[in-house]
Amino acid sequence: MLDRARAVHADSAKVFYEQQDFEAFAGSTSEKPLDVIYSNSALHWVSFEVQKTLLPRLLSRLVPGGIIAFQIPDTRVQPSHLLMRTAAAATNLPVESVRWVTCERDPRDYYEILAPHCSQVTLWSTDYTLVLNGENPVADFTASTGLGPYIDKAGGPDSDAGKLFVEKYRQMIAEAYPKNADGATLFNFKRFFAVATKKVL
Repeated sequence: MLDRARAVHADSAKVFYEQQDFEAFAGSTSEKPLDVIYSNSALHWVSFEVQKTLLPRLLSRLVPGGIIAFQIPDTRVQPSHLLMRTAAAATNLPVESVRWVTCERDPRDYYEILAPHCSQVTLWSTDYTLVLNGENPVADFTASTGLGPYIDKAGGPDSDAGKLFVEKYRQMIAEAYPKNADGATLFNFKRFFAVATKKVL
């Protein structure tokens, strides 16, 4: 992804891309403050407890009046994710310590993090309906993201426990998301958005 982005902007001296750990990112104190920080489907990979310190640290790297914007999936009540734990229980896979890869809290909790540092906070959620094709497309959709920590807990996709868990999960998902008459599967997917403007002192 980064290589492709660099190639697209190869002629620009003002655009550059680098890979970093966003949990540790704070920017050098010698660097200029940033105008905008934007995150797309990344922050949900760490817990809300981490976000409580991460978001203020990111805000500290903005100029006064700068903007932070991010979006994360909020799949807490969707069968696509609830059935992960159901399938784990059905296959005797202990997953108490496995963290869901999703939004963990309600908008109010994010407001309480952002509001002390910001002059304006806008929060909203959007439900998308995806039209998917394939034998079991919702299970395929979650396989590369939310399902990963559960498969890791089972010992990996090639382990007996992993195979049993995935088979059970895919069976449950196929039942929860039946195909339409034309063969397509509809998948409702919720995302949470936040845009906040840092206070001008």
